[in-house]
Amino acid sequence: MNIQKGIVRYQFGKREYTLTFSPGSPARGTGMDIESELIHLDLGWRATLTLIPQGTVQVKEVYLETNYRFTKDDSIFCNGFQSWTESREFSADERIKKLARSAKRFKVHCFGDYHFYPYTGAKGHLHSYGYCYIRQKTGDLTLLGSVREDTGYTICSCETKKNRILIRKDVEGLSISGPHAVMDVLILQGPKRDVLQTYFETLCPGLETKDPVTGWTSWYNYYTKISEDIIIGNLNALSEKNIPLDVFQIDDGYQAAVGDWLEVRPSFPGGMKKMADAIKSKGYRAGLWLAPFICEEKSALMKNHEDWLLKDNGAPVPAGWNPNWSGTFYALDVYNDEFMYHIKEVFDTVFNQWGFDMVKLDFLYAAAMVPRQGKPRGTVMADAMKFLRRCAGDHVILGCGVPLGAAFGLVDYCRIGSDVAPKWEDRLLAAINYRERVSTVNSITSTIGRSHLDGRVFVNDPDVVILRDRNNDLSAEERHTLFLMNNIFGGVLFTSDNIAEYPPEILHQYRSIFPFRKKGNLARSWSGDVLKATFTIGDLSYTVYANLSPRKAKALLDEGIFFCNTMDEESRFTPGGTEIVLKAHESRCYLAVREEFFTVSGTTAHCFPGSEILSLVQKGDTITVTQHGQVRNGNTVYIRTPNAGQFLINGTPVQSQKIREKFFILKAEL
Repeated sequence: MNIQKGIVRYQFGKREYTLTFSPGSPARGTGMDIESELIHLDLGWRATLTLIPQGTVQVKEVYLETNYRFTKDDSIFCNGFQSWTESREFSADERIKKLARSAKRFKVHCFGDYHFYPYTGAKGHLHSYGYCYIRQKTGDLTLLGSVREDTGYTICSCETKKNRILIRKDVEGLSISGPHAVMDVLILQGPKRDVLQTYFETLCPGLETKDPVTGWTSWYNYYTKISEDIIIGNLNALSEKNIPLDVFQIDDGYQAAVGDWLEVRPSFPGGMKKMADAIKSKGYRAGLWLAPFICEEKSALMKNHEDWLLKDNGAPVPAGWNPNWSGTFYALDVYNDEFMYHIKEVFDTVFNQWGFDMVKLDFLYAAAMVPRQGKPRGTVMADAMKFLRRCAGDHVILGCGVPLGAAFGLVDYCRIGSDVAPKWEDRLLAAINYRERVSTVNSITSTIGRSHLDGRVFVNDPDVVILRDRNNDLSAEERHTLFLMNNIFGGVLFTSDNIAEYPPEILHQYRSIFPFRKKGNLARSWSGDVLKATFTIGDLSYTVYANLSPRKAKALLDEGIFFCNTMDEESRFTPGGTEIVLKAHESRCYLAVREEFFTVSGTTAHCFPGSEILSLVQKGDTITVTQHGQVRNGNTVYIRTPNAGQFLINGTPVQSQKIREKFFILKAEL
């Protein structure tokens, strides 16, 4: 891949000019000079572009044009505009469809980039924010990525039929009167691990991300209809069943209106400090939801502080529409000093007076709906995120509804997909090509697509799992697929279910996430609509097959012997080479049984069998098994032995069983 040329279009005085330049070489135009540097790296190139105006200049367009010969085997990862935007690998002949005109009636265009990016809907026209990569048939990557998003959103626009990629800057509204480093990008080629590591370490050098977390949040069961009694009831249910969560979060519905964060509803008569104290008394960290850059129409903020609203040509700027609130909600002005001081007071109250440990900050894209003060949207967004980080200090931030490049290294956890729903897909929202739609399959798609971000720039939040029977149209297969995908590809695992309502088998499934373990060597591939994910936990190896299609699908097990604890007892051990049939939206997890004797070959307490076992020590006919302290289910442990015989397992005599030729198993209850 080579950078062919660069283009800068700008207005100087009353005239507009276009300056074409060769990357790595300086250029001079009327009212504008360009400094461009092309630096050779081990895996490719780093290109920088600095604009040097000779007065005040309005920048209209900036892009670099590169060539790339696309093939039918290429997969192109496109990172969506913000947290909720569909993000996945596309084939070279796919397209990103235009949002239907009818969608604007409900202002859903505000949630994405529809109001400023020129969607063509043409085949082979794809675009990606911050970075994109092309995965070749060999598995190697070609990555194009911005190192600086605080100078404007960087958009990689692929035109596969023309074999070119434009690395664009969204510079709408940019006005400069001094040197301005507008672009800094990497173009890397090589093995996937090396390319991703190089890019993200350049973005966030030395960043240490948080540990994975489990938790509970009120939204996906109660939505805005929460109260002190509901929160305490769920808190007590989790505590009584000794669920070892990290975070218990109160979501939308405690505040008088969106924007009025310090005015608490009568349904919380004890106030929010009482809630935080109650949460922490159970041993959990307390989390609270805020949407700092928006307000709804009925809010006191909008009534009393109309000057705090973001304006465009004198009119308040809508940031979206939400039926749970009072319809249209509006963006707030992040450069209004009084408003920013108010947000500082909100954070001080939440953390230092109420005592919460974490904030989930939502609808953050709203800060940058329009360019402001001579700054393009991406710069406004970067300023807003840096401000929030200063407000939070060392407290934990979970970002949501945010353009990801602006959040890299500034939030601890971040949503990387759309909201899930108590159904698989919203066919109406899919039909209008709404990429930020609330949809379980849409969420799973982005969770898989953005999995490479986890632990590199923040910890991935794939949204909640939904296992309950009540108020839920997901099939048992769909619930289990959501459960596994979030567990494998994310580092935040929350639910909103009232676990006191779980029947025994669902409670067992929920408790099978503990302990929540990090996954290593994560790799994935597709065969049609069937995902194959492989990973390790400690020295155990797993393969998960997920059928995301509405039809039955088949997959072929690799060589070896595999254990699956969601199968019937007689079918739990399966030889390699077996063809398995998956129902629509069904997933299965298989543990690869090791050839060594006296090793764990399967368990029933954990969704990733064997990962809850800390040690197995064998001395003669005596075996001692130790499991993690967070295990909450009764556990059957399967241990491979060389032959038939009796052993003592944790003091209990157990006779080994012959499963098949030369394959013997001890089955012990812990």
